[in-house]
Amino acid sequence: MGCLSMSSQQQRTAIADKTLENQSQVQNHSAEEIQAEHRDDVARHPSSDKRHKIKFPPASSGKQWEDLDSKIVLKIDSLLGKSTLEHKLATFGDIVYQTCLDTFGAKQHQTKCPPQRSRRQLEMDTLRKQKRKLKKQIRAASSEETNGLLAIWRQLKARRSALSRAESARKKRSQKRKNQERFIRDPFQFARQLFQQPKSGTLTVEKEELETHLKKTYSDPTREIPLEETTGLVWPAAPGIKGFVGSSAYGLLSKLSIGGKKRTKALKLLAETAEIWSRRNERLLHKD
Repeated sequence: MGCLSMSSQQQRTAIADKTLENQSQVQNHSAEEIQAEHRDDVARHPSSDKRHKIKFPPASSGKQWEDLDSKIVLKIDSLLGKSTLEHKLATFGDIVYQTCLDTFGAKQHQTKCPPQRSRRQLEMDTLRKQKRKLKKQIRAASSEETNGLLAIWRQLKARRSALSRAESARKKRSQKRKNQERFIRDPFQFARQLFQQPKSGTLTVEKEELETHLKKTYSDPTREIPLEETTGLVWPAAPGIKGFVGSSAYGLLSKLSIGGKKRTKALKLLAETAEIWSRRNERLLHKD
C-alpha cells in the first residue's frame, strides 16, 4: 500500500510538473508576440501602391479555385487566428493577394506589336515618294523633258488615287463591321454614345458649391405639396351641329362611289367616328 501511494504521488507530481511547463510555454508566447510574428510575416511581403496583376485561371477550372480557397483559409487561420480585429482588417487583403500571387503568378506585360501595313498601303507610300522625286526632277528638267516627266507623274497620281479610294472603302467597311458588333453587343450603350456630348475641360469648383447649384437649378421645393384646383377656366360652347350618326353616316357613304369590302370598312370607320363625337358632345352638354 505504501509503495502504491508513493508511485501515485510521483505520477501526480510528474503530471503537475508537465502542466506547469505547458502553462509556462503558453505564457511565454503571449498575444503580443503572436501579433509581432504575424506582422513580421506580413512585412516580408509589403503592400506597394502599384501591385502586379495576377494571372488568374479561367472560371471553368473549378479545381484550381477550390485549391486556392483552401490555401487562403489555412493561411488566414494560421496568421490571423489570435490577432486583434484591427490587425485582421489591416492584413487580410495583403494575405489574400500574396497567396494568389504565389499560387498563379503575375501577368507578363505584353508589348503590343505595331500593325503590319498591307501591300496596298506599302504601294501607296512608294508612289508618294516617286511623285515627290518626279516633282523635283520636273523643276530641274529642261522643256523637252518636262512633258515626259509630267505624263509619268499623272500616271502615278492616277494609280495612287485608285489605291486611296480602295483603302478608304476598306476602312469604311471595317468601321461599319465594328459598329455593327458594338450595336449587337450593347445597343443601349451604342445609342447613348451617338448623342453623348464630348467631355472637355477640368472641373475646379468645390463639391458643396456644385451640389448647391444643381439642387437650386433642378429641384422643386414645393414638389410634395399637392396642387390646388384651378378656377376660372372657360369651357367652350356646345356644338350646334352633332356629328354624323345613324342614317346620316350611311347617307353620306351612299353618295360615295365605294362598294364591296371597302364600303363596309368605310362604314365601320364612320360609325366609330360618329360615336366618339357623340359621346364628346354629350359630355360637354352635361358640364354646361
